[in-house]
Amino acid sequence: MIAVVSEPEEPKTPVSAKASGRSDEFDYLRQFGTTTVVAALVIACAALVMEGGDPPLPLIGGCLMGALVGVGLRIEAAIRSRTPS
Repeated sequence: MIAVVSEPEEPKTPVSAKASGRSDEFDYLRQFGTTTVVAALVIACAALVMEGGDPPLPLIGGCLMGALVGVGLRIEAAIRSRTPS
């Protein structure tokens, strides 16, 4: 009987910017935006727990602005990474 030996197949990985060899220059924007959004949400939740459901309005406004800045940074990183250089 003849046995056929073949090379093992490599697992298929999704094509991404790093897998295709392109360096993602805006990865820091994406990471900073995510960190800003998470930090703003954590501060807002902590303020709600600490103040008993009635946190100061400037604190909530600051958290909302931080979350908007984080989302804006992530959108900017997405747009910049899609435009051809």
